[in-house]
Amino acid sequence: MWQLAPLNLNLELNEVHIWLVDLDFNLDLVDQLNNILCEDEQIKARKFRFEYLQNRFITTRANLRIILSKYLTISPQNIVFNYGEKGKPSLAKNINPEAIEFNVSHSENLALYSFIKQKKIGIDIEKIRDNCEVENLAQRFFTNNEYQIISRLRGRKQLQAFFQAWTSKEAYLKATGEGLGGGLDKIEINLENEARKILSIKDNQHLLENWTLHKIDINQDYIATLALENFQQAITFQYFCNNYQKA
Repeated sequence: MWQLAPLNLNLELNEVHIWLVDLDFNLDLVDQLNNILCEDEQIKARKFRFEYLQNRFITTRANLRIILSKYLTISPQNIVFNYGEKGKPSLAKNINPEAIEFNVSHSENLALYSFIKQKKIGIDIEKIRDNCEVENLAQRFFTNNEYQIISRLRGRKQLQAFFQAWTSKEAYLKATGEGLGGGLDKIEINLENEARKILSIKDNQHLLENWTLHKIDINQDYIATLALENFQQAITFQYFCNNYQKA
């Protein structure tokens, strides 16, 4: 499924590109990657208490700049981001003539990057944590139907159902720009099987036909979901970022 990316990237209008990055494999390059970041990003990195968290933030942001630079054919340092009202980043219009949209998510040592043209996109990845109090969280943040389904499950199946719901909701809310503040309980996800589907959107049922969810296979320790606006085709490319920052 995952393949090495070519040096010359081309994102077609009806394609989605997904990138998987190991945030810990390139620690010897952290100083080099840090130099790619703008001053605000460097300041934010230094605010993390632990060095490994600083390194993961630097690697996540620098690789975003590097990957985008391949699509935009400009230097990573020349990429400029704008931020929405609730913090969602986007590319400055003057460097983005083809209207590339992107979204990023990371959990522990893995990051996912998603790219598309002219459509909204959101992605979320979560590491399955055995110590997560999923029933309490589901009761607090999910719909009653979702909570009832999750509370009837046990063990690994319960964890998988919870994180399937969580990543699906967050991917959608990131795509719309609302973020978690948009309300996890406003979206209901199908949990009867592993297929990703939004069953309802509170106060916005008419939007259902505009959105699709897609399962992203990583490994048994992670669950990930992609949300796409007005996109019915299969995901075209999935790239593994293996020392790509050296290119």
